[in-house]
Amino acid sequence: MKKSPMAQPCKENLNRFWPNLKWPEFAAMPDKEEVVVYFPIFGFADWGLGLPLDVEEVISMAVLAEASNSAPDEERHLVLPPLRFVAALNSYSAFGVSLDVAHQSIRDVAHWVKEVGFRKLVLYNSSPWNEDVVDVAARDLRVYKGLQMFAVNLAGIGLDLLPGRSATRLDCLLLGSYLLDRTPGKLEELDLNSLYFNLGGDSASEVQLPNDLVPEEAAESGKFELQKSAKHLASLMSEIYWKAPLRNDGQVIRKGSEEK
Repeated sequence: MKKSPMAQPCKENLNRFWPNLKWPEFAAMPDKEEVVVYFPIFGFADWGLGLPLDVEEVISMAVLAEASNSAPDEERHLVLPPLRFVAALNSYSAFGVSLDVAHQSIRDVAHWVKEVGFRKLVLYNSSPWNEDVVDVAARDLRVYKGLQMFAVNLAGIGLDLLPGRSATRLDCLLLGSYLLDRTPGKLEELDLNSLYFNLGGDSASEVQLPNDLVPEEAAESGKFELQKSAKHLASLMSEIYWKAPLRNDGQVIRKGSEEK
């Protein structure tokens, strides 16, 4: 199987990666309020796919890089380094922090994004456990920081990792295996104490590969999932960029305080 260059998160394949810019480029950047800033938010977890704990980052950054690199030059955007330490709500997650710390971490990064002149911020989240955290943080940042906020979850572009809810875990398995240059294998039977049983999730057989699927076909399927998901995300990125800016420079006008 040919190794995919997308298997290296946060590397040079991402053309619009924030750390690649030097400070004079930020200082000289015109119309920063038009630039959309993407803030990736990833967890570490065992999703029962036989893949490493950082599979969320591997998948999410590959899709984002593919979508970003295909975007027209006029649709200006930047991608921040990811936040990797997020809320972990069970023993199947690793390196987790409390809900309050996860929320505050997002707010801290958003504060400095605004301080250097940007106004549009997208929280790009891969963790099913952090979807509510991202939603609350986006609302708070809109109200208290005047930022124009958007939230895009990996599940929302057709790559849902959560058992019991997802109909695309096989797609995640194929894509993750392709990006990591692995041949996806059959999953072990899940015991009655597993996360997936308790969530009413899929049985092992529902996310196993067909017996006659050869490695080359698995790789092609993974590549197809990458292209399909990146196309979906690219469409959302374009929609976000052309969204009209907030009125009053993002200031929230309280009821009763409007000018008569």
